[in-house]
Amino acid sequence: MKQTNLNDCLRFDVRELARGGALRAGHACTWSWFSNGERVSRVGIEAAFDSIRLTYLADGQPKNYRIKIEHTICHYGGTRPWFSCPCCDRRAAVLYSRGAFVCRQCTTLNYASQNEAARWRTNSAAWKLRFALGIKVGDIRPPHLIPKAKGRHWKTHWRMIDRLQRLEGISISNTQKWLAKLNGHG
Repeated sequence: MKQTNLNDCLRFDVRELARGGALRAGHACTWSWFSNGERVSRVGIEAAFDSIRLTYLADGQPKNYRIKIEHTICHYGGTRPWFSCPCCDRRAAVLYSRGAFVCRQCTTLNYASQNEAARWRTNSAAWKLRFALGIKVGDIRPPHLIPKAKGRHWKTHWRMIDRLQRLEGISISNTQKWLAKLNGHG
């Protein structure tokens, strides 16, 4: 499968590993990725004090290498783990698969939204906000009629509604400009 954006890559998040206990020194486990209930890939992990060793197959070739783990001190106590990218030594919370697991900059890939035409990005952002407000696909009710989610503060709800109205206004304007240009009026 040709990878065209970061959404096509496997994500390896150090925070998920820490929550799952996979970063404890001496710990060994297998980390798996699933799609539609089927395992699509897995990586063997052996944790040391300041690193993890990964073993897996990529394109039929065995991979076995070490990724350094750095820890920063949190303001209110404790520490936070970070990967040190095996390619550039940049600190990263997430590594992506490109043969080896590397940081976003080393993949040379973009997020899917960065590949969208600029005129459609606001439309995508508006739909994402609608989903955050609890609206289902196909529900195009006006923003001011969207009910507040249980447990959400009114101030937060109205801030989200205001942002949605701004995004949808920009999206409508962009669409009108695009249609005018298509019809030879722009």
